[in-house]
Amino acid sequence: MSNIKLWAKQNSPELLLGAAILTSTIAVGSACASTYNLATKVLPKMKEKALELHNNYEALANNAQAAPEDVKKAKREMRIFYVKSAGKILLTYTPAILSLGLSIASMVGSHNIMKGRNIAMATAFTSLKTSYDLYRGRVRAKIGEKAEAELFENTDKKEISIKDENGKTIKKVVDVPKENNDDITQIMWGPGCEAYDPHCGSANISKLLFAQEALNGKLRSEGVVFLSDVYRALGIRSSVLGEKRIAASRVVIWTYDPDNPNSNSYIDFGLYDRHAKDRGTLTQKAKEFSMGLREFITLTFNFDGTIFNNPNFAKLMIRKDKTFND
Repeated sequence: MSNIKLWAKQNSPELLLGAAILTSTIAVGSACASTYNLATKVLPKMKEKALELHNNYEALANNAQAAPEDVKKAKREMRIFYVKSAGKILLTYTPAILSLGLSIASMVGSHNIMKGRNIAMATAFTSLKTSYDLYRGRVRAKIGEKAEAELFENTDKKEISIKDENGKTIKKVVDVPKENNDDITQIMWGPGCEAYDPHCGSANISKLLFAQEALNGKLRSEGVVFLSDVYRALGIRSSVLGEKRIAASRVVIWTYDPDNPNSNSYIDFGLYDRHAKDRGTLTQKAKEFSMGLREFITLTFNFDGTIFNNPNFAKLMIRKDKTFND
């Protein structure tokens, strides 16, 4: 019994939605049956009785010799009949009305449960991200930024054969993406991505910087950018991402809200050295990638969170729709 209760609690939104669909179907069927029964059986009898009462009242009202009490009585009987007829019609539709009420209640209940779970998930996501960022800071302070970055990138080493400037084949060890890496905060960009040029490292870094600026323009104009938008702009294939990254990219967002301290209001791939005096200085790995010394480069995303923990998400989407319509 406890297992059944647990299963019902876990699947309560789906069960309530199923109940809403079932009861709405019953409501429609019941309303159709009630309408047919009303049109074929109830209304004809009501119409006949109403016509009789109306004619009786008209006859008394037009008869100068009729007693005023009889006229009032006939009028009262006619009104009582109309009230009873309305009650009978309402009673005929009662099953449909009750079914529709249960359907609406089930839908509202399912929505409230999902809303509560989304809020809990958003809170957990924000808490974990904050804890994760603090943890990374402690690791950097302990072992150094370079060592921490290598651990963070979570890559594998691979030995490849390439030809040098003299045409001689040499062995080279490069970093490659680790299989089954579902970390959405970073992605390795290189071979396998549509926009990647295997012959020109400087062109590749230029493409990444241009994509970053274009996406920031999109962010400023539309107010919100999804991680999936970033993946598409970078030409990252779905086969590289995997199902978990693809699913996460549909809810992870950047928002443009300069007045909100919790919003970055800027999309950053982690290509610039944040410790350099010149803000336009590339990181060492970005420089190596630009010179063709690296086959892949790790892009680190600074997204704001998910659609669930952003109270202004609906307004941002409305603003985005208006942008498309203008």
